[in-house]
Amino acid sequence: MFGIYRLILATFVSATHMGKLPAAAGGYAVFGFYLLSGYLMTLVLNEVYLKRQGGILIFYFNRVLRIFPPFLFITLVSIVTLLMLSDVRHPVFNVMHLPSTTTGFVISLTLIDYIGLNGNLNTHVFNMQVIPVAWSISVEWIFYLLMPFLVRNKTSVVIWLAISVGYTILAITQDYPYEMRYNSPLAASLPFSIGSLIYHFARINFPRVSWKVILGVAALLIFHSTRRHVYNDPMMAGLYVAIVANALLLILLSAFTPSSAKVGNIDKMCGRLSYPVFLCHYWVGLVVVTVFPTLRP
Repeated sequence: MFGIYRLILATFVSATHMGKLPAAAGGYAVFGFYLLSGYLMTLVLNEVYLKRQGGILIFYFNRVLRIFPPFLFITLVSIVTLLMLSDVRHPVFNVMHLPSTTTGFVISLTLIDYIGLNGNLNTHVFNMQVIPVAWSISVEWIFYLLMPFLVRNKTSVVIWLAISVGYTILAITQDYPYEMRYNSPLAASLPFSIGSLIYHFARINFPRVSWKVILGVAALLIFHSTRRHVYNDPMMAGLYVAIVANALLLILLSAFTPSSAKVGNIDKMCGRLSYPVFLCHYWVGLVVVTVFPTLRP
């Protein structure tokens, strides 16, 4: 029962980039995606792929099929749009860049060389990215490659979490820059490992709860994400509060069963929409403000 949740996260990212929500709200949602991915990838690896001969390679292949067709389609559509609208772009969309070299196009289409462990987008890559949120997909890919070897049992997940917590404490106490606490794959390791831990420890033993409880926790998370001026640095304390809230919501959702097939179908439809919404919101925004200039952010 995660489809509606995923669509809400994608909508938060989109609304943040369009200037309709506080900047931190999008960051909270990205870490929510990481946490959910940690849970779901641990689930499918342990219950499907790791039980099959050659299952890891099949897992990688299925991830390619899941991620790349929509990504390549939106990338190509965005390239055509940028060529057509290059003279009328609004500053909000100046983070969408047309690659100027063959190498740039290869990077834009493959997610190769997007981000380093220090969290900084490589400058030459940043000036070539067609889809601005592609950096977070490249972070996801790093963990897709690693997780078959990290999530096989509870012990390995606890060790992974301990290392992730240790890095996070170090990043906070040593005043690491923003990129090292958010963009870096090292920072993303914390929500991924928490999601994996939830699969191993909380999913099976947590009692089923009412949808009203889930709605209440979701409302608190939305309230936390949309409030301005609550923290001096929203991407410090606020980010980790959001991780805890997202983790609680994930636990509740993992123990929830839809009351009817209709609700389940709506949830699945929302889940299918979440990735396209995440990928194409900059492109949609660019087209909309070109057609309706009064709607510009």
